[in-house]
Amino acid sequence: MAQVYTYRFMVCHAGSSGDFPCPEGFRAVIRCCTAFNASDLLPEVAAVVHQPSNATVWQKLLLSTPDAPNGGYAVDDVRFAFDYGEYIEANIDSDIDLTVTGYLLTLP
Repeated sequence: MAQVYTYRFMVCHAGSSGDFPCPEGFRAVIRCCTAFNASDLLPEVAAVVHQPSNATVWQKLLLSTPDAPNGGYAVDDVRFAFDYGEYIEANIDSDIDLTVTGYLLTLP
């Protein structure tokens, strides 16, 4: 029987980069992407990209704070699995905070 572990894959602040390689012996499953735009001026984009395929698995255009009184934010359910030798990376604009969480499943 596989063991399941809740896991925070990455936390990125104010446009910082981040990535998460799936560890050997596990399958990683993204379940939630949470993003916030702190910009007062511009809508900005947050994205999570799978490598080596370069496929975007989640992306949001977040409104600027004046257009969204509590700031532009998103909390989305995601279902994307990736394996050892693959990784995900954050592609976010300069005022975006991003957290990606999910599960690590042990392989039989």
